[in-house]
Amino acid sequence: TGALQVGYLGSSPSIGIMTRDVPMNIVSGSAMESSAIVVPMNRPSAIKNLTDLRGKRIGTIRAATADIVVRYKMLEAGIDTFKDATVRNFTHIQDILTGLEKGDLDCAILWEPWASHAEATKYARPAFFSKDIWPRHVCCRMAYNTDWAEKNQDAAVKVMKSHIKGYMHIAKNFDDNVKANAKWCGFDESTIAVVFREKRQRLNLSLDPEGSKKFAEATKALGIIEKSEFQKNGLNDKYQQLALKELGLKSLPDLGL
Repeated sequence: TGALQVGYLGSSPSIGIMTRDVPMNIVSGSAMESSAIVVPMNRPSAIKNLTDLRGKRIGTIRAATADIVVRYKMLEAGIDTFKDATVRNFTHIQDILTGLEKGDLDCAILWEPWASHAEATKYARPAFFSKDIWPRHVCCRMAYNTDWAEKNQDAAVKVMKSHIKGYMHIAKNFDDNVKANAKWCGFDESTIAVVFREKRQRLNLSLDPEGSKKFAEATKALGIIEKSEFQKNGLNDKYQQLALKELGLKSLPDLGL
């Protein structure tokens, strides 16, 4: 609607929007990977890899990045998510955690820091991570309202500079990163520290055109979007390039995360 100029979004809503006539561009990466299959903490589980999901009762929040990554890889492995497993869609993650605790679910698809939160609160533990089945897959993205950015280029570049400098700072200052994430996510710092120390979520500024295209194809394969072709300038690195130039950088910094 134009009510917002800048937003941080998951892969599913941002990339899905890129296939429609909406005045929004993805202008930067934000994170990659960062999802997990978790199994109940209070009972044994034989789930260790993707193929073990056949015949299982799986809790998920439909169309979240984690949901698309895991269910698409199930399809690629020959596991029909409607016929070969029972996938239950939830609205709230706490309901998924309760289902795991009560024995209604064999496992669940969660994104970080929820997977680590489930482990810290003893609801569930990670069985394997999305990076194990789809290395370096796209996750969160940064987007601009197209009309605003085109009419306010100086402001758009300034925001991008803050984005890049902020990521460079937290890449070098682990404690600052933990404190900021704990504050805004509402989790204990100890839980957030696990997420980044073990690289359960990784920060990434790249637009990753090939990875974005693959994710769009995965989203279409699951019936969530009708087409996977991006609108013109759906992935727009113009403001990254202008910001890098003003920062005296020739390319995006390697965050080492």
